[in-house]
Amino acid sequence: MQKQPWFHTLISLIGAIALLAIAKALDNFLTLRQRFAQASFEYDQVLLAQIVVGVFMVVAWTALGWYCLFSRRPGRGLCIALLILGGFVILAPYAGMWAGLPILQIRLFELITDLVHASGIFIAVLGGLGLVRKPS
Repeated sequence: MQKQPWFHTLISLIGAIALLAIAKALDNFLTLRQRFAQASFEYDQVLLAQIVVGVFMVVAWTALGWYCLFSRRPGRGLCIALLILGGFVILAPYAGMWAGLPILQIRLFELITDLVHASGIFIAVLGGLGLVRKPS
């Protein structure tokens, strides 16, 4: 496999940022559906929405992973950028603690229920896998 050109790196980074934006929009959509279901006691649509959103996110993660790792050999710059982007998204909830705001109890299982944080973890792992992947 050839090493990726600069536009492949740019498309990969734009794809990662777009994945985070889509995850945030889907989080908001699911929150609105949940509020509507609580008000109307109709939870069938929430379950269907969660299934559809889950399948969509798995497809999006698979597409980004394939494009970044397998379509061409990832460069070190891309992998480091993905690690930084994913790390920033993962550590963003803790920024309030570092800024001196009151400490909130954030548990890992509460953190991962948010699609944005799960996508951040995926992007960071994707960057790490790109760094340890041996050239073929």
